[in-house]
Amino acid sequence: MDTSDSINLTPAQLEVGLINDTIDQSALNKLLTNNIHENENIDALVQFFQHYIPGNRTMNEFIERIRHYNSAQICGLVWNANVIAYRCKTCSISPCMSICAQCFQNGNHEGHNFNMFKSQAGGACDCGDASVMHAFGFCCFHGENRPKTQMVPRELICCAELFVPHLLKVFIRALRMSAISGDIVTDEKLLEILNQLSNGGSAIQMYITHALTDKKLYEEFITDPSMVKLYQYEYLTAETAALPVTYFVDSLINDSTAHSLIPFDTSIRTMLDEIMMWCVTAGLPEELIRFLLSLLPDFNFKLLFTETFLRFYGVIAQSLIGESLAETSEIPSRLVHISVQLFSSNIIAEYAMKECHLIEVILSCIWHMFVPSVDHDKPDDDDDDENILKTHPLALTNDANTGMVVDVEHRLIVKNVYWPLLSDFVNILSQEKIAFAILENKRYLILWLRFLTLFQGMNVNERVLTQHVEYEPQAYMYAFTIELEISAAAMWCFVGHLKPNYPSEKLICIIKQIIDSINDWLRSLSFDSKLMDDWKLTFHLPLHRYLSVFAYNAIHQFNIDPSSFLPVNDQNTLLNLMFCPLRTICGYYEVLSSIWLRNGEQVTVQAKTYAKSAFSSSMHDADLFLLQLISCYVEPNLFIETFLKRFHVYSWLFHSKTASNLDSSQQISMLESALIALCAIVVFQPNLAVCETKHIRSEIVTTLAVSDRLYSEVEENVPDPSPLSTNRKGIEVILQQVSDFQTPSVELMGHLQQGKYTIKDTLFKTEYDPLHVLMRCTKRSQFQNSLERFTNYVKREGLFKSDYSIWPPFRIPSYDHQQMSNVQNSLRSGVLHHFLFLCLHAYLNDKSITENILYFTVYLLELSIINGDDSSPMAVDENSEDIAAFKTNNIFTNICIRVFVSLNPLKNEPETESIITLLLKILHKQRSNDFFDLITNIPPQKAANPKDISRIGDRFYFITNILSLSSQMNEQCRTTITQEIEKFKTQFYQQQPTNTKSTDLTAEQK
Repeated sequence: MDTSDSINLTPAQLEVGLINDTIDQSALNKLLTNNIHENENIDALVQFFQHYIPGNRTMNEFIERIRHYNSAQICGLVWNANVIAYRCKTCSISPCMSICAQCFQNGNHEGHNFNMFKSQAGGACDCGDASVMHAFGFCCFHGENRPKTQMVPRELICCAELFVPHLLKVFIRALRMSAISGDIVTDEKLLEILNQLSNGGSAIQMYITHALTDKKLYEEFITDPSMVKLYQYEYLTAETAALPVTYFVDSLINDSTAHSLIPFDTSIRTMLDEIMMWCVTAGLPEELIRFLLSLLPDFNFKLLFTETFLRFYGVIAQSLIGESLAETSEIPSRLVHISVQLFSSNIIAEYAMKECHLIEVILSCIWHMFVPSVDHDKPDDDDDDENILKTHPLALTNDANTGMVVDVEHRLIVKNVYWPLLSDFVNILSQEKIAFAILENKRYLILWLRFLTLFQGMNVNERVLTQHVEYEPQAYMYAFTIELEISAAAMWCFVGHLKPNYPSEKLICIIKQIIDSINDWLRSLSFDSKLMDDWKLTFHLPLHRYLSVFAYNAIHQFNIDPSSFLPVNDQNTLLNLMFCPLRTICGYYEVLSSIWLRNGEQVTVQAKTYAKSAFSSSMHDADLFLLQLISCYVEPNLFIETFLKRFHVYSWLFHSKTASNLDSSQQISMLESALIALCAIVVFQPNLAVCETKHIRSEIVTTLAVSDRLYSEVEENVPDPSPLSTNRKGIEVILQQVSDFQTPSVELMGHLQQGKYTIKDTLFKTEYDPLHVLMRCTKRSQFQNSLERFTNYVKREGLFKSDYSIWPPFRIPSYDHQQMSNVQNSLRSGVLHHFLFLCLHAYLNDKSITENILYFTVYLLELSIINGDDSSPMAVDENSEDIAAFKTNNIFTNICIRVFVSLNPLKNEPETESIITLLLKILHKQRSNDFFDLITNIPPQKAANPKDISRIGDRFYFITNILSLSSQMNEQCRTTITQEIEKFKTQFYQQQPTNTKSTDLTAEQK
């Protein structure tokens, strides 16, 4: 056959020759050489492949016919951004699961918890993938029970089988030549053919994936001398030599033979490797990604693609940093588009962990993005503009060992450049085996904790004392984004996998490692609690919150004694551990008390975000629980004294030599805040459990107590921290139990009023917890609104009749775990009792002291009495600063002791008061007319269980309750109260006028 005949060989002739194996090989070679190998004209190549690949039919006819033989178990339909897709939490195994509209419609999701969404970064349909979603969610066309298909006829596929490898070679040549122009695939017509073929389904995809991954085929392609020149091999060698090198973090690779840093393997061994390299260097072109992802339903190809993707992952990570200088970049979303299709599958993720260094690759890339220097963890101070790390503003020294912290105003943070890498990390943590591998491998865990240390104490606010700040920075937004989306998201993934059968010993080791990391961080600051600046404030303590959340689950899920991981015998270390969360909680109340007013609105927004219901489990509640836990082991007087000093009320109340720089209104506000925080430490149950019905119910009751809510508002106010949470239908069940639904209505003006949920009235009596409302509301008006609704219920039902204000029904606590009842140790403190004494005295003598302060004081007194231990009073340290009032920690002794308060200038005698006399005076001052009627039944004749006493009443009800309780529980109190009442009676009758007629009284007497 001559050359002209070979060139004019028709597709029909070629198809017959291939079927019958009668093709003239020389003619075929000439056909390939003249029309493919020596042809660089893209249009001519496209025309040739479209003409010959289908054989004796058109391309459209070929694709339509070949689809009938699609036997793929997984749908795998790939879509780009802004496409509507579905996610069903009932069916999902991975939180990233998604399905296309057609598969959703062809499946049965009736009664499921699903949502329709617009894809932000693109995705692929997981229908049929049992490693990502449950089989009951598959549509009728995918999964193991899909319809069976026949074998593909030889005459239909033979031409495609021949030309697909050559099409890929030509495509690679186009990629190589694009290195000259710098614009990958300037003519995308070849890629269009590849995508068109891939859309034909598994029958044609198998030939594409085989050619892409065949090492022998690629070896022949790059070693054949004639092909090397015709296919521009020199451009490949130049590009591979210019690839940036990424190294594994040396502490991650356990290779004793390695004497230097180990780089990522970016060698080229298959067509897939080379296409991936060009894809990465060109910024992940969307259509090329779509083509590669469309082949993932082939499981073997998916494994090899994952391996190749991870080998070039470091190059992509470095390109993210380079792209941060541009205005916009599509690389982050396209990277996630790829990775989410791979790591959402537990099978692929576990394979990648074992065979492809998945954990080491991602952790190394994350670490090098924030610590760019390969040889040192600390960046060079000479290049401040490029450094993402800076010397920590909380550090007391500045030397080579001083701790570093992330600069939240750096462009990598501002532009969220880190997002795709951390998104991939959180995604792989959804796989239980990977999460446990990181927790249990000390090398992995230490590096992750070192990484979190870079965010520990970021975005430090310094109080402005002069004029109002002119420019309000917005950096706080980036700081909260980092902690919530990186630190907290990973934390809840870790904790979400902890099941009761997890070994307690391993969990204890994890918590101890977290404590070691906190101590290392404190040492890097040269930490000294006495030297730390009281007016520097950060809301970001990821390491402390890891300690808190892991400790909470260790205690509540595993019944682990905290003494097994906490240094309970080292008071100084415990105080150091609690310093930062205590400072943050105190700072939160400082902001609410307008102490940071000159810093602008941005500090207020930070404080409200910190305590926002949706984030409270990851921030405020975590800090509070850590204080509760440590308070169980710190000596009570030391704990209370430390607490009061941090809240700036110690020097004011105890007349310390250290003067306060707060004005009187700020001091009073902080006094109330200190009382609230103390109540919270002793009573409040933080929500640190993953989807626990009891906590969800209390959160719903709390949010409904403030006002009627839309369903979306209820859902927003119920913390759901874990990315692994797959079902929120529990909210609907609880709403039916605790609320009544107000159906939508039309107002007079024609406006539609949406349906809202209203709390059931009876819950105000049984479950309404005003302290919980205070913890969740950053505006006092919201708490006041809930109190008004409670008062209206009480009056409407006639539960308590009074002309005075009804007090909040603060609850007598019951603890989720017996171990946490030790928080009541703080109530057995002479310093606390002295503090409460001073609050009562201030209320009597200072008109600026509000009734709010009084009812918190009375509540703490009530709790102290209920938890009082009369059998073994503890002595107070005689040398403790400014403690002179009470020399014991016994509440029953302390409420009876009279304390010097002032010197009477008329009688030249010291005036003394006790807690009992102050309570009686408060009763007498405001209800002198019926004072003796109120105290007639004190002490009572019959003891009652404190938990059985009604929590509905006014100030006089609760004060008399305190006197009654102390009389019930202690004979000394009973005697002292009786004596003090008799003194009041004597003074009262001495002050009464004689039975002189009014006409006989002088004007002065009248």
